[in-house]
Amino acid sequence: MSKKNLIESQASLIEGIPQVGKPVRIVGIDPGGTTGFVLVEIDWEKEKLVVVESQQLGPHPHHDELYEVLTLANPEVIVCESFEYRNVARAGLVLDSVEYIGVTKLYEQVYSEGGVQLVFQTAALGKVQHGRGLVKPANIRNLGLWSVSSVHAIDALGHVLYYLITKYKSEPLVLQLLEKGWR
Repeated sequence: MSKKNLIESQASLIEGIPQVGKPVRIVGIDPGGTTGFVLVEIDWEKEKLVVVESQQLGPHPHHDELYEVLTLANPEVIVCESFEYRNVARAGLVLDSVEYIGVTKLYEQVYSEGGVQLVFQTAALGKVQHGRGLVKPANIRNLGLWSVSSVHAIDALGHVLYYLITKYKSEPLVLQLLEKGWR
């Protein structure tokens, strides 16, 4: 099978994911009282990943700011940390992340005809700081991406990297990332 056919077949297997070969903008979101945001551009042909923007929103209420940065980023894919309530109330329990996930869902609904796809991942898959997931601080340092602006933005980047590695694992760019970041 030729490289072109392989790429086309892989892309068609994953419904809703932008075609490999076309540049794509992916936003990662770590929602909460302080929300991490990262915008990554992928150029499949040049085999290049660039962190265009990273920031932390909050700790003040930032629903409108989140919607605005999503609108300005104009992504094809949003990878957002999900929320799992385990039906256990405890002192200090804060449910802010649910509100910011709602803002993200609203953006996806408004712009879904434009082709935006919203992907959710559990916290365990994208959290970088805890060092228990696939993406660890050393991986991001090895990739030269540690300059991301905040702890929460680094976790948002962790979600994007996990998404890329699991959805596009045989693409040359992802293989390069794995070779460089996970050596």
